[in-house]
Amino acid sequence: VLQTSLGPARARMGSSSLLAIPMVLAQMTAPTSAATAVSSTKEMYSYWCTAERSEKPLCKHHALIAKMTATTDPEQRKALATEVKSLYTQAKTMSAGGGPGSVNPFAKDYADMKIAYCATSPAGAKTLCSTAASRFSPSGSSGSVTS
Repeated sequence: VLQTSLGPARARMGSSSLLAIPMVLAQMTAPTSAATAVSSTKEMYSYWCTAERSEKPLCKHHALIAKMTATTDPEQRKALATEVKSLYTQAKTMSAGGGPGSVNPFAKDYADMKIAYCATSPAGAKTLCSTAASRFSPSGSSGSVTS
């Protein structure tokens, strides 16, 4: 289901599942609350990815995926996919270079974002905020987030 919902972009990204973070959150909820979870996730990214955090890996990734989704130009999509892949490589290097117990920067940023967003008690985010941010660990990451 996940691969189908991501289509060709997923195939170009390789084995990384970070592209699917919002999709996974929506699929973990009951069908009646999926729209609410997706909406809350969008609001959470808007809350977190401000100008001061625009260079953080998670926010860069989010911006690139938004651009990729918005364009229909195959060459532009290919260039954006290359940038996303580069972010994954950098994250892998950062988490591997930190030694045992190092946390993948995507996982750390996501946990920080979710904790901060849910601390504001946003309306309509009950489904999103009911799962612990400390349990987020994308497939293939070399680190995990613990509280």
